[in-house]
Amino acid sequence: MNVEGVSPPTPFLARPGKPALPWSDWIFSFHNYLTALGGEAYSTERKTALLLHCVGAEAQRVYRTLPVQPRREDEDEFHAAERQLAEFYEPQVNVIAERFFFRQRRQESHEPTADYVAALRRLAVNCSFGQMTDAMIRDQVVEATVHPILRERFLQDKGLTLDRVLEIAEAFERSRREATAMAGPARPAADGAQMPVPAEEADLHEDSSAEEKVIALLTDEESVLTEQDVRTASAADPELQQLRHQIKRGWPSSAKACPVEVQPYFKIRHELWVRNDDVILRGAQQSGTLVGWKGDGQCNVTVVFQHDLKDPLTQLVFRAVEEHRQQPSVDLGGLARAAVSGDEVALDMFSSWRPKTSSTRFLVARQENLNVFVGSASG
Repeated sequence: MNVEGVSPPTPFLARPGKPALPWSDWIFSFHNYLTALGGEAYSTERKTALLLHCVGAEAQRVYRTLPVQPRREDEDEFHAAERQLAEFYEPQVNVIAERFFFRQRRQESHEPTADYVAALRRLAVNCSFGQMTDAMIRDQVVEATVHPILRERFLQDKGLTLDRVLEIAEAFERSRREATAMAGPARPAADGAQMPVPAEEADLHEDSSAEEKVIALLTDEESVLTEQDVRTASAADPELQQLRHQIKRGWPSSAKACPVEVQPYFKIRHELWVRNDDVILRGAQQSGTLVGWKGDGQCNVTVVFQHDLKDPLTQLVFRAVEEHRQQPSVDLGGLARAAVSGDEVALDMFSSWRPKTSSTRFLVARQENLNVFVGSASG
């Protein structure tokens, strides 16, 4: 039926079965249709006939079987018919359960905030929030957003409203899309076999007979990824955003107290730091000083060389050497520079080294061999 060029809504229930839409959604569409027709001026009988025609044959049959009820005060035939159909087709709502489902709805990793708000608004229909609906949706977005940085921006706004939440989120998500587009297509990742091995995964003293190799050194070769690629990818990655937030805020005493996304980083938390451009790095935080020392059985330390490094170190593994191979007459500053450059002879002069972050104090265990430490000048 097409009256005055306006199409009616799809029948609510044309044949036996389950309605395709909840009654509340369908009756909303019907009222829009009635308004478009100018139906408020129709007689009560005509509006009732239009309602029963649009609900579909099966819903009409159900309506005819409903027990006759007296009309309520100030209720005409049309509103009485609408109420009776609503009472039959609308399930009883458990507000406590509906609010639980509302609170459990979290934002998906790739879900725009506007879509998330729309989903929350649909869930809020049965929650009886009343005039607090927008405030409840706002609070849920602030709590459940997948972007920790965005949550910080929300909390900085003392008069935060739901409209303001959508405005801030849209600007943030648009800038991320633009940054990703400017970065161009993804580049191939480097071979994982060539990446540095964490100290925890490689026990350097377990097998002294095994020949140790340099795992990674700074080189002049062109990288697979540019600095801009790294910055863009780091800014766009939700897990790195959360990790960056955790590093800046400080770590709790146990991994279980961390968000699930950053728990795998807990063991190396003291090795992680955030550069000024928000890129997360692992290792020494500054160029630092390459120091070689010799420790005796009483934990006395003799510094045998000290060399300032102008470039940050990546991870190094020096080959173990015997005590008698140390040469007091060696130019230790030059030897350090050669070692950092990857010179095999220089590497043979040094003992095994594990990466450590900068520290103003250190303890030396019972060792007689030469050790290498990377730290601050005061370390």
